[in-house]
Amino acid sequence: MSATRQVDTSDDDQTGSLPSSALSASLEDYLEAILLLERASRVARVSEIAEQLAVSRPSVTEALKNLSSRGLVDHARYGHVTLTEAGDRIARGVERRHLAIKDFLTGVLGIPADKAEIAACRMEHVLEPDVLAHFVAYTEGTEKSRGRRRREGAARKVAQLALLPAGARAVVAELPKPPGLAKRLIALGLTPGAEVHVLQNRGKGPLLVEVHGARLALGFGQAARVGVDPLDDDRLAAADTSSARGESPGED
Repeated sequence: MSATRQVDTSDDDQTGSLPSSALSASLEDYLEAILLLERASRVARVSEIAEQLAVSRPSVTEALKNLSSRGLVDHARYGHVTLTEAGDRIARGVERRHLAIKDFLTGVLGIPADKAEIAACRMEHVLEPDVLAHFVAYTEGTEKSRGRRRREGAARKVAQLALLPAGARAVVAELPKPPGLAKRLIALGLTPGAEVHVLQNRGKGPLLVEVHGARLALGFGQAARVGVDPLDDDRLAAADTSSARGESPGED
């Protein structure tokens, strides 16, 4: 659904699914609309829900009866609408997966925000929970990486993976802009927030790295376009010094 969103990612439920009986896409949209309206004015009204979802008031009333019977909303006749604790949890999960999909579409694939919004609305209801979890993990890994760099300040720079010597460890912070290359790297497990262990770097040819327990050979050019937050500053300093001298990283 289309709306200005400010997501709260404190909830642990990543898919927003009901364990007993799954909600329809339409009912999930109602919960999400109520959540957004509650943020704006603490309660939602039937007329506001109808306007936000572009449906009739009778349709809203019928949906609220359904949601109320499931214990997901509180709605007195002709009164305000609020989410119950269970409804709030599911609504936040729906919102989280929507934002995760949209952020991936815009940030990795380079799809314009308006088109990504529409696509995310459709995809969030049809993807399997395990697939949605990957979108969420990617997005939240990116946000954690950005937050860590902001907290550590501008003095700590993002390094090129290609410059890290053998034995160094780092966290993926940035992927290259070209969508095709970014998609290939993500398929290999190089997602923002993933920890990388450099096993071999001779400064020529492929780098041998370990990610998620799997060993990968990356072309030097590919590795040079992956930004990382080094976990060992001494090794990074050594790599920077070698680079300044014109030496190849990882060579004795």
